[in-house]
Amino acid sequence: MSGLNIVDAESREFAADEATAFVENVWSSLNCRWVSRPSCIRQAQQKLWQLRLASELGFKIPKTLVTNDPEALPKFWEECRGQVIYKTIGRNQIRGEDGKFRSAYTNKLNADFLERRTEIGLAPCLFQGYAEKRVELRITVVGNRAFTCEIHSQRSERTRIDWRKYDIPNTPHLPARLPSDIEEKCLRLVRDLGLNFGAIDMIVTPEGDYVFVEINPNGQWLWIEQLTGLPIGDALFDLLTGTKPLT
Repeated sequence: MSGLNIVDAESREFAADEATAFVENVWSSLNCRWVSRPSCIRQAQQKLWQLRLASELGFKIPKTLVTNDPEALPKFWEECRGQVIYKTIGRNQIRGEDGKFRSAYTNKLNADFLERRTEIGLAPCLFQGYAEKRVELRITVVGNRAFTCEIHSQRSERTRIDWRKYDIPNTPHLPARLPSDIEEKCLRLVRDLGLNFGAIDMIVTPEGDYVFVEINPNGQWLWIEQLTGLPIGDALFDLLTGTKPLT
């Protein structure tokens, strides 16, 4: 009904919760073919669970600390020799008072942050040891197929820490192949998360180690296909039409 305006915050929250619950009930009631069920996507977005499953599968993962205790950070800082990044645990977009969304990128911390570490007492924070990069990988898993793209993020100062700051003309995107054991772990991770699609971010270190960063269960992929020619769209078509079986 148009023209309605909910004034008080409690009523707005109730209405929003009811609308969300309705949509989720509709999704759960549909008897249809999903690439990944919305309930599985939501659960798979939990980064700490991702790290645990990846570690259990044998992936190398960064040294990780989650804390809101300011005094826990100096010890972790020393263990990582001052090479520490911060990333969000949940969503990486924040809505400002002006209504615009801003992205919270992964940031490498400097020593000045230790002097301001009391700020982390406001909310739990996810810190990790920084992994040096030779190249980064975006591995798009569709069913039982994995499409690997090398992102040469270290060629641009803008993308050295987080390639999502995008400098496409200066960061070549190239098709690549994974070692068979790493590919199998990627396929297994997506299956264990109850998904049929996942966009996995990994780092290849200068020493040639493969380090798991995270998985986006509903990640973007079209720009990779356009830059590399990897047939990700065809694979999704096969899944949705049943040409290839869902795993």
